[in-house]
Amino acid sequence: MLAISFCGCGSALEAENPTESDTKAIVFASHMGEHPGWMEGFVGVIRGYEKHRPEVEVKLQYQPLDGFAIWLETQFLGGRGPDMIVLGNNIAHRLGARQGMLVPLTEYLDQESPYAKGERWADTMYPIVWQNVEDPIYGETWIVPFNFFALRIFYNKGLFRQVGAETPPKTWTEFIDVQQRLQDAGIVPYLMPNNLNTGYSLTGMVYISDMLHQSLTPKLDRLFVDGKLDGFEHNAGIYQGLINLRDPELLEPFRLLKQWSKYWARGYNGLDRQEAKMLFAQGIGAMYFDGSWEAEALNQAVTFDWGVFSVPTVTKKSSKYADGPRNDSNFNLTFSVGSVARDRGHLDDVIDFLQYLTSPEAADTLTSYVSFVSSLKDYPVPPHLTAYAPASGYPWSSPVWGVAQQTGSTESGDRLKVLVQMYLADELTATEMVDRFEPLQRRLVVEEMRYALSENHKMVKEVGGRLAVLESNLSQFPAARADTNGVDTLAVRRQKLERQVAFVRKNFEKAQAQVVFLTDVLSEPPVWEKTAQSN
Repeated sequence: MLAISFCGCGSALEAENPTESDTKAIVFASHMGEHPGWMEGFVGVIRGYEKHRPEVEVKLQYQPLDGFAIWLETQFLGGRGPDMIVLGNNIAHRLGARQGMLVPLTEYLDQESPYAKGERWADTMYPIVWQNVEDPIYGETWIVPFNFFALRIFYNKGLFRQVGAETPPKTWTEFIDVQQRLQDAGIVPYLMPNNLNTGYSLTGMVYISDMLHQSLTPKLDRLFVDGKLDGFEHNAGIYQGLINLRDPELLEPFRLLKQWSKYWARGYNGLDRQEAKMLFAQGIGAMYFDGSWEAEALNQAVTFDWGVFSVPTVTKKSSKYADGPRNDSNFNLTFSVGSVARDRGHLDDVIDFLQYLTSPEAADTLTSYVSFVSSLKDYPVPPHLTAYAPASGYPWSSPVWGVAQQTGSTESGDRLKVLVQMYLADELTATEMVDRFEPLQRRLVVEEMRYALSENHKMVKEVGGRLAVLESNLSQFPAARADTNGVDTLAVRRQKLERQVAFVRKNFEKAQAQVVFLTDVLSEPPVWEKTAQSN
């Protein structure tokens, strides 16, 4: 029997501390009970899974988002915790790579899913969902994207009509113009939450940057030339001076952000996302930023006619650095597998359940409960959700003001949030903002690159040893022969081993390339030290 334990209450379920019998069940933990329909949808998916695996028991557990990561880490440290978790990428990097609390999923994703025949599991999904998912040091994937959440600008159609705007703006010029008309009419144009905990100004800045800095990618994309940047290439660009924060092109997103901020509600630096949503629902404010995960809640709370649109495209009319439309960012529910699943002896079942969760059949179930855009590239977007369909196919950019940190630390982002608040409030100039942020960015880049080199040396040794064992096993594999049923079972086993060898060899060669790249970059002092010496 497949048993489903679920509670919509604010406390965790009984499965938080698994008993001896619980360890035989798959414990699946999520914080999505805070959003209407999601936990009920997961229950429906679990019931669908029962048709395929009636002998497997799954227990669904709700744990509030507030404190979720701390709760999870505490559980894992105690040898407990869930087998499968809804978990963000940065936390997954830290728990997986540094602490060994998660199972690397890279090799599974390289294989065929039993619920998606004929393709690698990873290839069944939109390419965009894998952007920045790979661990920036170990090259592992610790999460599997399940759906596609889109950040959109929600707008009040009635307030737009009051100022003669029948359709949402498509360009930055039109966007600024409609906000000016709203402001002139005494309407709050935009509700931008920008407090330190839930602010969206940096998100807005990244969206703008993605439309201005696509032209920078070719000169930064040097390690694995694939048209997009990984953490090594990003940090090396800063280290070698290819990314210079004082460059007018890199400062341009902040100029446009400040232009936009003139239309934000007063007190925006203290406004949080929940307050912005509530004000919008009350008809106070014409627009606000949010994700498609809020569609159900707004449908229930809002009585006026509303819609959504993407952040308008910056064109040459607004900035000489404009490069064109942007790809949607990678916002998803993503699942990780705890190493406790291996300890409990049912890792294969947990992987199988995760593969089912990312199947068309599971997507069919979820669409009955929530506004669900599947991560599956061939799964149709429901007609009423076309506004949330992922935009893709454009050149890749990179948030050049960040630091790629394998630790999952938010130190650089947290510092930048404070400085941007001060910049938007006219307490700092753009130059002063750089003066305060640059020393931190430089220190973190050096620390991360040195750590990455050390860890990749270890990776070459570890993965090289594993490759040698696999190749030895392959060379000693017995000759294939058919059994009494005419099935060449040895050939099947050999094929599986050959796939493993090819996969591990690819990882070994990648780790070697990363060592060579990092060694070459770090063989010279960072550009700022060279400049100081020359002066």
